[in-house]
Amino acid sequence: MSENIIKAACKELGVTQKELAERIGVTQETISVSAKDEPSRQVRRAVELLLENHALKQENTAIAEMGAAIRKILQTSENLNKK
Repeated sequence: MSENIIKAACKELGVTQKELAERIGVTQETISVSAKDEPSRQVRRAVELLLENHALKQENTAIAEMGAAIRKILQTSENLNKK
């Protein structure tokens, strides 16, 4: 049996059930019940979208960091070529 999406999301995002509830705009009770049983379709979809958003932000950060590293390498290369 796969891990409950609420528990998986809390683990992935490093948040409490209360914080997860705040992020998706539901009560802590809704999240607590959803962690024990199957969440409603709306709660499941909200959590899936939150996880997708989190993954995209991480990817965006990684791309920005690679861009900065490439710019630094190019700048260093240009400086060496000027000498």
